[in-house]
Amino acid sequence: MKNFKRFISILVIITSFGLLADQFDVYDVKGTSNAYSAKVIGKVRNNSGRNCSMFTITYKLYNKSGEVLGNASAFLSNFSNNQVWSFQANGFVKGMESYDFDSVNCL
Repeated sequence: MKNFKRFISILVIITSFGLLADQFDVYDVKGTSNAYSAKVIGKVRNNSGRNCSMFTITYKLYNKSGEVLGNASAFLSNFSNNQVWSFQANGFVKGMESYDFDSVNCL
C-alpha cells in the first residue's frame, strides 16, 4: 500500500506540472547567444487563477548537432494572476543554436 500511495503522489505531481504550461501564455520569445552564454527573452502571462509566490520558466538549449547543452532559467517572486512578466532566462553555455520551452513552475 505504501508504494501505491507513493505512485499516486508522483502521478499527481506530474499531472500538475503538465497542466501548469496550459495556465501561462508565453509569447514574443527569442534567443541569442555569444561566446560565453545564451539567453532566451520573452513575455509570460499568468492565467492560472492564482498567485505564484515563486515562479520559474526554463528552456533547453541545443548546439548545432541537436545535443543538449544545458538550460536557461528565470525566476520571479510574487507573480500575480493576470500579470505579465518580461523575462530573461540565462544559461552559461557555449554554442547555442536553438532552444525549446521546457517547463514552468508556480509555487
